[in-house]
Amino acid sequence: MVKYVIGIFLLFSGLLTLGCSTPSAPPEVKLAEQQEHNLWRAEAHKYTPERYAKYKDTLRKSREDFIREESKFRWFRNYRAVESAFKDILKEGNDIFKEIQLTKETKSNSTESQISFFENKISRLRELTAMINEGRLSRKDLTIAEIILSEARHLHEKGDYADAERKIEAIISYIKSAENTILPILNRYTDRSQIAKWKGWVEETISESRAKGIYSVIVSKIERSIILYKKGIPFRTYRVGIGRNGSLDKLHAGDNATPEGRYHIIRKMPKSRYYKALLI
Repeated sequence: MVKYVIGIFLLFSGLLTLGCSTPSAPPEVKLAEQQEHNLWRAEAHKYTPERYAKYKDTLRKSREDFIREESKFRWFRNYRAVESAFKDILKEGNDIFKEIQLTKETKSNSTESQISFFENKISRLRELTAMINEGRLSRKDLTIAEIILSEARHLHEKGDYADAERKIEAIISYIKSAENTILPILNRYTDRSQIAKWKGWVEETISESRAKGIYSVIVSKIERSIILYKKGIPFRTYRVGIGRNGSLDKLHAGDNATPEGRYHIIRKMPKSRYYKALLI
């Protein structure tokens, strides 16, 4: 009887061994692990944050299902559902990777265009600041903008387009600050009514010089020059400096502005530096 039971048990064990081989884990599990690493290296969290977060959540749940299946007695494991889930994950991961590549290409072109735009804008503003003494007030902002723009250029060259975009956004406030400082001043020199008024003063001064046979002085702030007229004819031209706020109209003593208008020179100021200051 004992031999009979042992014989049946051995026969049953043999049938299990021969007929019920242990199923192997789906290869998609390992492939998904590698794919996740590749997406991380491609910075999916920056370029497709919502879709990548959903991908990670699905991957986590599928791994939990795989671990539960692995914990079963080997003859009772069934990986069909796990395999199907991981195939879907791999497909979604591939689609995310394609979206990242497309987004990077778009951002690369966009950031390159913006960097070039701001390089030109800063260059033009630099030229404008050189025209007026008040330009010094804008140069600090422009210098900071140039430094940030250089960092954006470096990030762009590394392929880090998302961070390059953030740098570019930081530039805008400094550019606006520089513009707000100098453009109102420069706009005075393009205002038609102002130009007409200045031209009228010049013509009146030259006419008076011609009519009375006297010397007259014309000061051009924008050109930083003095033209000495003799009997209405240009006689000498000199380069001059103007006050720290010389591009503005003088409002009161000590404001470092250069006066605008028609004035009569009364005399030289004997106690001035180099005896060149004029009392008007």
